[in-house]
Amino acid sequence: MDTTPLRDADDQVARTAWRAAVVLMPDGSELELVGSVIAQLGRGAHDVRLSLSRALIALGDSALKLLKQAAEHGTERERVHAIAMQRRRDRAEDGFDAALVDAELTVMLSDAAEPDSATGPDSGAEPDAKNDVDLEPDPGPSAGDR
Repeated sequence: MDTTPLRDADDQVARTAWRAAVVLMPDGSELELVGSVIAQLGRGAHDVRLSLSRALIALGDSALKLLKQAAEHGTERERVHAIAMQRRRDRAEDGFDAALVDAELTVMLSDAAEPDSATGPDSGAEPDAKNDVDLEPDPGPSAGDR
């Protein structure tokens, strides 16, 4: 179990650790700190995510590669937070809330655009019966049904 304050279960302890680490970080340890802080993406409520974002912004360019990886391959919550960080970095004047909304829409649209590989047309899998749609028109009652 990781007992470093950067990953403390108590949000207030972790937030304080993030702020202190950014200020007290020895030269050359940026990447290690970035890795520890990036691992917390998507954590907690709005104020926790905002604190984490501030720490990552203070770490500067050393966070960019890991943010990009998280934006592409993280959980939905991590992707939203990482994309919001990228938006905030590019357009700081828009603020964190606007960046979060934009990131949520980006992730939602991206997920909606991805084909469902489990039952896609080339997967060979059978669709669920409840989702199976008969595209042939109903010919109506036959002569034997009257």
